[in-house]
Amino acid sequence: MKKKINLIFIVLIIISMTFALRASNNMLFTMVPLLGKYYLNFTTWQIGILSSLFGVFPFLVSAFLNAKLKSSSRKKFFCIFCFFIFCKLYNVLLFK
Repeated sequence: MKKKINLIFIVLIIISMTFALRASNNMLFTMVPLLGKYYLNFTTWQIGILSSLFGVFPFLVSAFLNAKLKSSSRKKFFCIFCFFIFCKLYNVLLFK
């Protein structure tokens, strides 16, 4: 009985995390072109390039970088990269 409850708990966590990650990913895909247009004053062509790069780079990172790095290295890289992105977005939005 205990194993069954644990399995149900794990499945519920995985399902809820899947919805949360998909929602945040969809928010980013709609937010990046808007940031490019209204804050960075990009042209339509530049917004298209930005959006396409935003779709290509996660694929490349997943395909190559995640396969090469160990779990601990991947976690450190992710934390450093997220901090870097946060600092850049903070500067863009604060000092536009």
